[in-house]
Amino acid sequence: MCGIAGISDPNLSSASPLDPRLGRMLAALESRGPDGEGYASLTGAQIGMRRLAVTDPQFGRQPIWNEARSVALVMNGEVYNHRELRDGLARRGHVFASASDAEVVVHLYEERGIDALAALSGMYALAIWDGRRGEVLLARDPIGQRPLLVRALADAVLFASDLRALVAAVPWARPGIDPEGLDRYLAYRASVGRPTLLRGIERVLPGEVVTLREGAVMRRTVPHPPPRPAVVPDLPRPGQGEAALVQRLEEVLERNVRRVAASDVPVGILLSGGIDSGLVLALAGEAARGMPAFVADWTDTQAGESEWPRAAALARSLGARPTRVPVSAPWLAQRLATIAHLLDEPLADPTALPLYMAVRAASGEVKVLLSGEGADEMFAGYPGYREPLVTAQLAGLARSGAGRRIEGWARRWRLPGAGALARARVPVHERYLGPGATFEGERRTSLYAPHWPVPSRPAEEVARTAAAPYPPHAWLAAMRAVDRAVWLADEALMKLDRVAMGLGVETRAPYLEPEVVALADALPASALVTRTETKRLLRAVARRRLPSFLARSPKRGFPVPITRLMLGPWEPMARDIVLAQDAVVGAVFARRALADLFAPPPPREAARRARERFTLLMLEMWLRAMRTPMAGPSPDRVPGRALTPRPTHGVGATRTQA
Repeated sequence: MCGIAGISDPNLSSASPLDPRLGRMLAALESRGPDGEGYASLTGAQIGMRRLAVTDPQFGRQPIWNEARSVALVMNGEVYNHRELRDGLARRGHVFASASDAEVVVHLYEERGIDALAALSGMYALAIWDGRRGEVLLARDPIGQRPLLVRALADAVLFASDLRALVAAVPWARPGIDPEGLDRYLAYRASVGRPTLLRGIERVLPGEVVTLREGAVMRRTVPHPPPRPAVVPDLPRPGQGEAALVQRLEEVLERNVRRVAASDVPVGILLSGGIDSGLVLALAGEAARGMPAFVADWTDTQAGESEWPRAAALARSLGARPTRVPVSAPWLAQRLATIAHLLDEPLADPTALPLYMAVRAASGEVKVLLSGEGADEMFAGYPGYREPLVTAQLAGLARSGAGRRIEGWARRWRLPGAGALARARVPVHERYLGPGATFEGERRTSLYAPHWPVPSRPAEEVARTAAAPYPPHAWLAAMRAVDRAVWLADEALMKLDRVAMGLGVETRAPYLEPEVVALADALPASALVTRTETKRLLRAVARRRLPSFLARSPKRGFPVPITRLMLGPWEPMARDIVLAQDAVVGAVFARRALADLFAPPPPREAARRARERFTLLMLEMWLRAMRTPMAGPSPDRVPGRALTPRPTHGVGATRTQA
């Protein structure tokens, strides 16, 4: 695991010294790779990395080469099936200089070209210099577990793991705010999809390959969807019953959890009181014995909301070592600016706050943390997945005149049911925006100042485009596709990556392994959700492997009392920051609209208003951080060695030439 960066520029050669732009990017990535650094000067490019030593700590330095030195690679991530791939490559005559998973990717690419990516099981964002073709290839895994961004300049293209590194590369040319990225941030709490919040900086999308040649972006392609036929286990035949399906899922999960949990460095787990992370710990087998389990627990949590009792009981029952990480609202209020900086891009998911506390506590003990992230998107865990089963029965009434009258009465008298009737009239494909939606439609556009350009493509199009390939009866597949497109890759996984890597820790999510994803996608909707239950099949596995008090517990979002905080003790702080005369958001949004957000809300609007305030607070804090120099380590890390290139040679040399 590391941070990667590079430049495609026709003026560069193998004899070029370290380009100052790359030097600044690598310095900005120090927190992602405190254990070392390296770069290579190539024909038409330079690539570099900062390393967090996880796989083959002694010899797995990058950039890494093939035998003929015609292919070089830097990679951020882990390939869990590298040992199996290595055996086949060695039998076919490839010679290895390390036990690194990255070196396996180099040789596999040498043999298969870009088709090599389809054979990888794991998470990655990588850059491959192909001297035979004179180009650089950038790629992310199909789920998008690791970030990669691109910035095109007049005569070169820069790429890096972090946005702040791309800003640091040319600090005299700071990009302005991108209206489309901002609109998506307000809608989804993150600027999802290709655009970021800064003009001219874009993401490499999950599963995408970007080809750079002669300092330009030549093309973007998506050549490697998950290899479904190769990895999906045969489902039980009709008539075998659900028990066979549960058994198959348990086998697939156990195999992948144990492979992901294997590491050359100490491993821990981010544990909550739910079944997702609990099942990961239970399936880890012997690796769970003595494994440190970090449980974030609010010190001011109301009775019955604490994660600690259930999580601690589970950890002890499996032989793990639970550690309670107290989360204090007053202490966090003083660290919000640090967290906003750590996230690298603006993100208004309040679960980033306890995550920061848990990873911060873990960083002194482990280098790898297992996570239950992705289980809800793969196995339909969100409560909203049940709604279409209910609204389908209301659709006829909702479209009738009587239904509209009932809806009007319910709204007038503030009775329950009005929202359900309204949603029943609109197909899932048109209305579902995912679990993280905040500002919707006209409420979002009413925020903008008169001079600010409203994007030609509204943010809702991202969700609608993701749902479009699915027919109306495949509503569950459409909802899960939306959540993967707008929630999982650019919000949930970005949060996990940015917080953990900013503190020098790698996170791993077994539920996102290709074999698990493929099996989840092959399951019938009835195995995933009913009118009364979400995540049906996964819960069935949990009942076999977890204590009953946990396996049968209802779905719980991580308990972050954001409504209580934003309408209570944090309200004066948020008001002072967002409404300040020198607030950056004041140049984008109408002052009157911002002030209205801090007016006392009616009771039914309290939760939404709290989310909106938090969204603008985190945006303002991030914008303020962008005004400061972006190079340098996270404020929570002791600065490591500066980049000091040395003219040594060989695999993973600090400076290499081609």
